[in-house]
Amino acid sequence: MEVRVVHMANISELADRIPAFSGVRLLDIAENDVTRCTMNGKIAYCIQAIFIGKTGYGKSTTLNKICGNKFFETDDINSCTKTLFSAEYRIHDNKNHFFSLCDLPGLGESAETNKTYINYYGSMLKKSHCVVYVLRADTRDYSLDLEILRPMLESNEQEKKVMLAVNFVDKIEPISRSKLFRLNQKQLENIEEKSLEIQRIFKVPQTKIIFYSATEEYNIEKISKGIICILEKTVKPELKAADEKLIKEIKFKTALKFAGIFLGGAATGIAAGTAGTRLYDHLLKKK
Repeated sequence: MEVRVVHMANISELADRIPAFSGVRLLDIAENDVTRCTMNGKIAYCIQAIFIGKTGYGKSTTLNKICGNKFFETDDINSCTKTLFSAEYRIHDNKNHFFSLCDLPGLGESAETNKTYINYYGSMLKKSHCVVYVLRADTRDYSLDLEILRPMLESNEQEKKVMLAVNFVDKIEPISRSKLFRLNQKQLENIEEKSLEIQRIFKVPQTKIIFYSATEEYNIEKISKGIICILEKTVKPELKAADEKLIKEIKFKTALKFAGIFLGGAATGIAAGTAGTRLYDHLLKKK
């Protein structure tokens, strides 16, 4: 499948627009086969958030709203040409590390293309760190979506990558005719019912479901925060400088304990050293 980069910038461009994405800088990208890719003819390492779902569900529009520009084509050509589009954001100036927002071809055109794309989705899932599956709020037939998602949700390792983004919340009845978008009370009640329905069908907790409207830019920031929350679970955070300093101090105090040097008395020294050792182990686990 063809891969086309539609935009390349520094992560600060995205973080200035949506502050939640500044959290990408704190993630530690392991340089391995999962993250390895080619960028401008050079080896690079990427954290990938992929958007998948049926054609017409608004994946491309959602990505454009997140990026703040029309980088992704918003017609059905994407699916027909079997192209994966991505926006690439360099995380560090001195490293070839990138955060990728990827728009995969949509499903629902034919049984033949569905089979091809479902297999492709499976291979992409292995290299991705976050999967945003886009649904429509104004539909009742989720049979194809369930077929695609079921394999992803059966494995705990893969399931933690997935969030359900339910688009077109503005189309939930009764539709407001006001020029200024605002969900009315009846819509909110119907959204709650729809949330329970989606939880039942896909067997996912409510915390993994976000209702939004790409065209109205409603809850776009919430989706962005959801992506970061998933990345914090699937990509290890970098050890902060403050933690490094604390570890050095703990090592020193622990060494004093075992050397038999008193820190305000033997008992106090042992207690301090024991607490220090526990905290040291905890920080190492974080790393």
